[in-house]
Amino acid sequence: MASCAAEPFYSCNKEADKWVKEHLDEVHSMGRPEWMTLDETTGRACYVAFTPKQKIVFWDERLSELLKLEWSELEREHISTFSAFLAENPEIFEPYMLRDDELLYDKFDRFVYEWMKYATDTLGWTKRQIGAVIASGYDLVDTKGAIDVSEYVAKPSLRSAESKKCHCHISLSFCELGDCKIREGCDRTFAGCGAVMLQSCDGLCYSGEKPEDLKRSEFEP
Repeated sequence: MASCAAEPFYSCNKEADKWVKEHLDEVHSMGRPEWMTLDETTGRACYVAFTPKQKIVFWDERLSELLKLEWSELEREHISTFSAFLAENPEIFEPYMLRDDELLYDKFDRFVYEWMKYATDTLGWTKRQIGAVIASGYDLVDTKGAIDVSEYVAKPSLRSAESKKCHCHISLSFCELGDCKIREGCDRTFAGCGAVMLQSCDGLCYSGEKPEDLKRSEFEP
């Protein structure tokens, strides 16, 4: 659960935060299939509101589903090491743990950095592939990182101008067409971005130096 103020906040998008608060019992009984039918902004807010157990099950199911695709043996083993890390460190899903426990955050951050480096240097994965595997909860169409958004696009969106301020985490940039750069006004609480969607949404994906040069997929982590 993230906090933008004294009271619990699930999203700094007012519409999404209100929706989650009004449907909290429903959210706490939600599984990944139901989550995938939500629009991006509401989905992030619901994930932030999930219990630690929900998040653990969510990623166990998500990574198990990924392994059904046609990966090479090395790729399959690499995805499995990520699953193993999550299983061995379930405390990362506890509220505020990554924010307040510096040693745990360093362990998490180091593992993700080394995992990404191997994926890039040894497996030849792109940012798109890496982000699609460890920073998105949606199903993949293929091993190249294409995300299945067939249910997502059919769902009415709670997205507003406010929600478009921030959609990536600056220290773990999965932006396909540039880098995640700090944007003034972005919330810096743990709000559904970065690896396993546990880190802050504190930037925008830029392909150039100016905001008008912004190019991104609507579904980029």
